[in-house]
Amino acid sequence: MIRELNDFYRDHQEMMVNGVFVRYFDSTYRLEGAADNPKSTVIAMHGVATSGYLYRHIINRFGASVRMIVPDLPGFGRSAKRLPWAAKYKYYMQWFEGFFNSLNIPPHEKVHFIGHDFGALLALGFSVEHPQHIASIFCTNTCIHFEHTIPTPWLGISLAPIIGQRIGRLCAREPLLSMIFKRVFHSKPSQSTVEAYLDVYKDKDARNVLMNFMHHLPSMAGIMWTLRRQLKQLQCPVHLVFGGEDPLMRRGEARAMAEILSKGSYRNLSNIGHFPNEEAHEAVCEELHAHLLKLGVSC
Repeated sequence: MIRELNDFYRDHQEMMVNGVFVRYFDSTYRLEGAADNPKSTVIAMHGVATSGYLYRHIINRFGASVRMIVPDLPGFGRSAKRLPWAAKYKYYMQWFEGFFNSLNIPPHEKVHFIGHDFGALLALGFSVEHPQHIASIFCTNTCIHFEHTIPTPWLGISLAPIIGQRIGRLCAREPLLSMIFKRVFHSKPSQSTVEAYLDVYKDKDARNVLMNFMHHLPSMAGIMWTLRRQLKQLQCPVHLVFGGEDPLMRRGEARAMAEILSKGSYRNLSNIGHFPNEEAHEAVCEELHAHLLKLGVSC
């Protein structure tokens, strides 16, 4: 597992954004056979407790034909774990705007976003604020209807004042963290997959970021409500591919989101949990391929 992770990160780039050290993948610096001047840029953002490793199959499938950019969000993966700001949506959005502006994307070019979980919320939020930069969005298992979320005991504990974060940090240790992580899969993940994401939480600072993020989750309710109103104005195509047996949200969320969007479409994958990129990566790649082809992207 460690060798595979090291191979994945071997050719990642580094930059400082808003005072935070960030590791990110950019296919123009790495892949053999990559187009010298790719005509399209795809930016993929992972969610909570994962990393850019979530997109390794998509990178292998599309990274030679498009410019594929995949950051580790601050506090996760191999980006910095000590943040100069609270792990809240608004600060991550400010960070992402700085990251986006540092990528030297031509002013006239519109990019395609891929997002999972919290990363999808960042993609959607950025898109409604900067529609001139967006060609399309492809989302997996995210939520903008707070009432469609399914509460879990460990989340309830982490929300408690003062003591909640302390208990939450204990939950972020093994073996509890592995048990919690495995529960969001429909099919049992391999031990190497679990270790690839959770090994980082041997680091106390990584556990602190995770628990700080979970502690601030109630503030997401207002942000989701705002996004629901704003997304009605979004004009770019948005395709949603959700695991239909996600234990963190109700099955109707993909359809509810698509109905809000003027150019929304969706597909629920049966017998797949919260991580379709892991449990059904071939199906996700096929959906993404069809989505991009419709928009004239040669891939």
